[in-house]
Amino acid sequence: MSRPHRFCTTESSTTIYSSNRKSNLRNYPTANADAILFAFPVDQIQRILGAVEMREALKHKIIISILAQTPSTEISRLLGDHQTSGNENTQIIRAMPTIGTEIHESATPIAEPSSKATEAMELASWIFNLVGKVFHVSDSYFDTVTGMSAFCNALTTVAIQAVAQKAVAEGVPVHHAIAISSQCIRGTASMSLEGTPPEQLKQSLSARGLLELVDSELTRAISIAKKAKNRT
Repeated sequence: MSRPHRFCTTESSTTIYSSNRKSNLRNYPTANADAILFAFPVDQIQRILGAVEMREALKHKIIISILAQTPSTEISRLLGDHQTSGNENTQIIRAMPTIGTEIHESATPIAEPSSKATEAMELASWIFNLVGKVFHVSDSYFDTVTGMSAFCNALTTVAIQAVAQKAVAEGVPVHHAIAISSQCIRGTASMSLEGTPPEQLKQSLSARGLLELVDSELTRAISIAKKAKNRT
């Protein structure tokens, strides 16, 4: 990086950004930071960005947003709607770390920004590479990628639980059931990461009938999930 960055996060519990508060702007953590992480509930965005002090503090800053279903263009629009001079130089990056962040195994997609946000992209990539692997993706399918990530996490969790419960019912100790099923999933995932195509992995499986059943159930589950998303 060309210079060290002072970092600040915005959270739903923050009150100093209220438009009714008349504190000196220089006392705001956001005003004194070079980069700001947006990590608050999405339903708070109007309140937070609606505060005059916050909009002033965001001038010329790097914003890294991990807000769900909130494109960078929407954040820019909210800032621009208030005709705040200087926000044209604000760099906005969208990212979404996954649950694996806790053990430095996140698969973090970062949406490709406009050409003016190169410094923000460099900073975001550096941060999220510290907790896993970064994938630079188009903003046009960013939400699809985040949905895919959530589905994979849910699928593996349910799979481990279901397999372990069945094994325990057959007399396998709980710790062995969970450890062995988890290691099997880890091994298969590692082979996939190393380049083994899913089709080849399928050919290596012994429980072919079970695979057909799982394929059928997954197709049905994905269809239900898509319908539920379309209703929201």
